[in-house]
Amino acid sequence: MKEGLVFSFKQTEFQDRTYQIPLFLVGDTHIRMGSPTFKDDALIGHLTYYSSQRTWDLDINKKNWEL
Repeated sequence: MKEGLVFSFKQTEFQDRTYQIPLFLVGDTHIRMGSPTFKDDALIGHLTYYSSQRTWDLDINKKNWEL
């Protein structure tokens, strides 16, 4: 089994002109099953877009990784 990073646009949150796209580390089996949502235990960070400033920010939570 291989792991990969998934940008879950279906779980994007929008508040105060800010988009937060969750990032999940999941196995290829989970992706092939076509699961539309991913569980919080696989959440490793967020890609955030601030539309008022037109800037992006990447926030990765490394403490949950087994590196």
